[in-house]
Amino acid sequence: MKFDLKKISDSELLIETKKLAVSERKILAKVLRHLAEIQRRKLFSPQYKSLYEYTIKELGYSEDQAARRISAMRLVQELPQIEAEVVSGSLSLTTLSLAQTHFRNESLDAEEKIETLKALENKSSREAARELLKRSSNPAKLIPDMVRPVSATMNEVRLVISDSALDKISRVKGLLAHRNPYLTNGEVFELVLDLALEIWNPTRGSEKSPAAPRVTSTKKSPENTRRPSLSVKRDVWRRANGRCEQCHSHFKLEIDHRIPFALGGKTVRENLRLLCRNCNQRESVRMFSS
Repeated sequence: MKFDLKKISDSELLIETKKLAVSERKILAKVLRHLAEIQRRKLFSPQYKSLYEYTIKELGYSEDQAARRISAMRLVQELPQIEAEVVSGSLSLTTLSLAQTHFRNESLDAEEKIETLKALENKSSREAARELLKRSSNPAKLIPDMVRPVSATMNEVRLVISDSALDKISRVKGLLAHRNPYLTNGEVFELVLDLALEIWNPTRGSEKSPAAPRVTSTKKSPENTRRPSLSVKRDVWRRANGRCEQCHSHFKLEIDHRIPFALGGKTVRENLRLLCRNCNQRESVRMFSS
């Protein structure tokens, strides 16, 4: 039966709304705990490449809503004593997200983080941002990068960069000016990214490549050591086409043993695969959890 709000008194409406707000914050705290457990078990993988993608595509949050909840979840995980402030509403999701960004950029211990959060209680997001800017050693890092689509294949990207980085862009333009005197910053950025992929792609280059792992001499045969040889590593990367073999992500890729090394698995091509960090950790939880 649909409840007609127009028929209740002003005082009842105010009391009921306040109760709902308290219930909403309690549910939020539960959502954060559930997200933390999903993150621990890596249950979003391999269907989704990250918890962020899972919260958007599976739970229906917007990008901003997902980012705020994940930031708050990680902060509550680290400092469980602040969950009461989340329930009371004295620390909002936006404030916690701003604080988490600040903490990533500063070397603070738990007590310092708690002191900072105390200073942010019951502040608006604008007031909280001002407080954190005062405390920040590098205020520019509190300003998030932003990406906005401007066409089917083009995006506008907002970055905060140093004077030194800006000077390097200018110098690259100067070096390429004979070939193209009208290079845009976006074109320079793509050229530099192409060069970085050429240098750091593990499937290319020689053993002197920056991406090559340090190879140490050993009397053991390669299959009895945990780390594969450089040639085997390259073969695994090529076979997987530089993507996670489960979720197809490019992010934080690692060589993994199909049969774990700790359980007698050999370091041979047939027993190795390329997984992202999330899929690798989920497989570890599955194999070794009791």
